[in-house]
Amino acid sequence: MVLFQQPFMFSWPSINRSTESFIIATGGTITTDGDYKIHTFTTSGTFDVTNAGSAPNNVVEYLIIGGGGAGGGLRTNGAGGGGAGGWRAATGLTVTIQGYSIIIGGGGAGVGSGSTGTVGTASSGLGLTSNGGNGGTPYPGDGVGGSAGGTTGTGSGGGRGANDSVYGGGGGSPDTAGTNGSGVAGLGANGKSSSISGSAVTYAAGGQGAYAATPTSASSIGGKGSSGPVGATAGSTNTGSGGGGAYTAATNSGAGGSGVVIMRYKYQ
Repeated sequence: MVLFQQPFMFSWPSINRSTESFIIATGGTITTDGDYKIHTFTTSGTFDVTNAGSAPNNVVEYLIIGGGGAGGGLRTNGAGGGGAGGWRAATGLTVTIQGYSIIIGGGGAGVGSGSTGTVGTASSGLGLTSNGGNGGTPYPGDGVGGSAGGTTGTGSGGGRGANDSVYGGGGGSPDTAGTNGSGVAGLGANGKSSSISGSAVTYAAGGQGAYAATPTSASSIGGKGSSGPVGATAGSTNTGSGGGGAYTAATNSGAGGSGVVIMRYKYQ
């Protein structure tokens, strides 16, 4: 009797062809830092997520900063510096497949004699918003520096001008108030540091008040107030910093710096 054996059947191991487990997205200026990809928006655009990844790789870290406020315009003497834009930052925000509209807030425009500084506009992204910074005030009005923008309401307030009206108060940052003008111009509050871009960068400083004496030190990104015929300067672009206050009617106050939106996520 001949026995027939069933032929041996070999089966290849199954291959998991599931979707990529990391976020895939476009938009803004894209850089990398180790295993992380960074999207920096300095102008408005779209953060377009084409693959949302799988947990725990479906989340982003973000930083959203509103536009800074302008310094106040001269009325009789020193005006206050502009407030910084609002600061909003966190980790662990889950994203989905969609295009997220990113809006970069503009800095408030510098103003002429007797006017309160223009408020910066809000920045937004991922369904979140950071308000623009408030403008500094002229004197009379005590030359008060603008308060910083907040996620809701405002951040820390600006300093007050000196009683003699010569020295304007400094603008506030999200966490710190500007200093009062007293013998020297009020300084804009120092900004905050973030390493979301891969290295430590300072954002959202207040603008300096106006003064009638030798310039004093101020944040490198916040605008400087004017001193006599020397015009006020603007807050640095894409930092959300406030502009400097005006001391002379011959020049406008410093404009606020525009905002920025940055996202970071693990991509490999």
